[in-house]
Amino acid sequence: MALIRFFLIILVCNGCGPYKDTEISIFEDDHKITSLYIPSNLWRGTEPMMALKQIRVYRSGDTSNTEILGRLTYGGDDIGFSPVIPLAPGYEYTVVMGSDTLGSISIPLPPQSEAPRLTKISPASDSLPANLLKIYLHFSTPMQEGVSSEHISIKNEQGELLKNVFLFLEQELWNKERTILTLWLNPGRIKRDLQPNLSEGPPLEPSKRYTITISNKWRGANGTFLEQSFSKKFYTREADTASPDLTTWRIFSRSEGETFPLIIVPVEQIDMPLLEKSVEILNDDEMPVSGILISNKTEDFLYFYPTKPWKAGTHFISVQSTVEDLAGNNLDRLFDEDISNKKPRAQSARGLISFIVE
Repeated sequence: MALIRFFLIILVCNGCGPYKDTEISIFEDDHKITSLYIPSNLWRGTEPMMALKQIRVYRSGDTSNTEILGRLTYGGDDIGFSPVIPLAPGYEYTVVMGSDTLGSISIPLPPQSEAPRLTKISPASDSLPANLLKIYLHFSTPMQEGVSSEHISIKNEQGELLKNVFLFLEQELWNKERTILTLWLNPGRIKRDLQPNLSEGPPLEPSKRYTITISNKWRGANGTFLEQSFSKKFYTREADTASPDLTTWRIFSRSEGETFPLIIVPVEQIDMPLLEKSVEILNDDEMPVSGILISNKTEDFLYFYPTKPWKAGTHFISVQSTVEDLAGNNLDRLFDEDISNKKPRAQSARGLISFIVE
């Protein structure tokens, strides 16, 4: 891919002799800022190896003063900085060395940028188990990484802002396209007898109402703000302490020659984004049947649309044992399982549900 070099003028601090301004260059690859170059004019008088140890990059205005993670290298007259997560358009970044500010740089916005939208929060239900493990945020366009903790909040029914409910990771759990974020509730507070649980209690309590809010100050990868803020209200039930039971799932099969979808209805609430990746339809020879799996809008059931008409015979729904309910319990184990006085469960690669096409 073509590599594009930009030059941005920044002010230099601390009396840098005859240099009134200095060029810092940034490299863009596939519309992402992949490298920042800091000329020796900015740090002259300091040995390169010492400068490498002292130079840091921060996002301007970030009150948490969190350092931008990346790798510093020296070559020629430049020190290069390659961030772990590409620098985001629309933000200003500050370069410091020790206690001195070397300068600031603004990443330009691309022209005619589309404002991203939050299209879906999963689970879709407004009644969730108190030991809910994961939430999925679906966006219309790629989002900026590494800032979710600044733009996601949760309040109780008294309107009080709750802290340490979510597990915010430095390396966030995005899909390849950066349009779906997997957000974990704090597992250390969910698992009983772990220190975070003992000291802070569970992140959510049964029979309570909560509101999760995603701020419109979150920028997309193109630098534009989220189109609007979004809030989801939900009510917590008792904790889910049982593994999914495939024998209770309801199956609505079709007749030979039809192309109508097979409908799979789990009785318990299932992690639908995970289920869509964990189910395969097999024929009577246990060979895959070609088709498309998709959940309904309210995530109550799963459709399987065959690419060819159904053939008569016994078929199977193959469900990977790693499929989970909303509390993270899979077919083989509970997420919060006390194994101290129990023998380990037998592990299986998958579960099978049979149905007949007549």
